[in-house]
Amino acid sequence: MSGSVVSPIDRHPPATVTSLRDGIADVLAENYRMLKVFRDIRWPCKYRRSYGVVHLEIELEEASPNA
Repeated sequence: MSGSVVSPIDRHPPATVTSLRDGIADVLAENYRMLKVFRDIRWPCKYRRSYGVVHLEIELEEASPNA
């Protein structure tokens, strides 16, 4: 397809679990409701914003009550 633009969100699945200890999610910056979900659950995570996408690295092991 000529002239098409590939955005960062198209290159990665919306969310993946990389192990039982952490996860990765890419959320569109204007998706305030989804970003609020991640903020409200209070899991330890790192946020990085790039090209209208918020990239989250979530530490699930520390958040788990059974860890």
